[in-house]
Amino acid sequence: MKLVFAGTPDFAVPSLERLAGEHRIAAAVTRPDRPAGRGRRVRPAPVAEAAGRLGIPVLLPENVNESAFIHEIEALALDAIGVVSFGKILSKELLAVPRLGCFNLHASILPEYRGASPVQAALAEGREETGVTVIRMTARMDAGPVLSARKVAILPCETAGALLNRLARTGAEEFALALAAVEQGRAVETAQDDSRATYCRPIAKANGEVDWSLPAARIVCHWQAMTPWPGAFTWFLAEGRAPLRVTLEAVEACSGPGFAAGALPGRALRAGDGGIDVAAGDGAVRILALRPEGKRAMSAAEFVRGRPLETGARFGKPDA
Repeated sequence: MKLVFAGTPDFAVPSLERLAGEHRIAAAVTRPDRPAGRGRRVRPAPVAEAAGRLGIPVLLPENVNESAFIHEIEALALDAIGVVSFGKILSKELLAVPRLGCFNLHASILPEYRGASPVQAALAEGREETGVTVIRMTARMDAGPVLSARKVAILPCETAGALLNRLARTGAEEFALALAAVEQGRAVETAQDDSRATYCRPIAKANGEVDWSLPAARIVCHWQAMTPWPGAFTWFLAEGRAPLRVTLEAVEACSGPGFAAGALPGRALRAGDGGIDVAAGDGAVRILALRPEGKRAMSAAEFVRGRPLETGARFGKPDA
């Protein structure tokens, strides 16, 4: 088939690479180049970089729904448009352009977790299973009929970054199989049950902040969901010291009868070679590794050697 591929992040790259080996990709559509990283260097989106390696023309529209861009896509005489983590809603006019339609790979088992952060939402809620779904796109976000879906178990303490990498590979295979079925006229489409739909919002940097009043297990789930971006962060607070923002690099829940009983959430209970135990709303969280703002990641033991935990040391908001 003759396709246009629309996508942006690393998650979309395996699908582009897989489809490029099976179809004619007339162009890859992605966001315009933006500053990224600490140095704020302008760099292309991962899909643009991958398309360049594959020799695929790259289109960088500011607005995919402008009439000029739609006319440009119409001129390509496409069979289909494949969309993976593009980040923009396609208008009815653009959806109507390809001969066979527009198809999307989504990182959840729809209708659960429609929206921009399905992997993070599943991890934050402590789900044991998620997956990928291929749908025909409609004007409603992530609500189109399902062509195929594949469930994937979530591994213990798996971070969003690790899970996204696995789902990207699984999704690329599922997307290729679904589009092959479309091309061969044997695709079966099943309407979603809207009554079961759940939704998730885009992740912002502020969403990474740790709420120590939550149960320890929920805090670990939060860390999984926010790693690597935006990072699960908090502040180290000690008498006579300026608040120090830290990002949690590795954590686990502590357990045992009466563990942290009566301690205020966020209180540093003890520290040793195994980590720093911090009271939660229920139980405690052991910080195994962390990264002070502006510095490299280090083990909790190394952190404590430079900052002994005096009585009253805690983690949380500076003004709390």
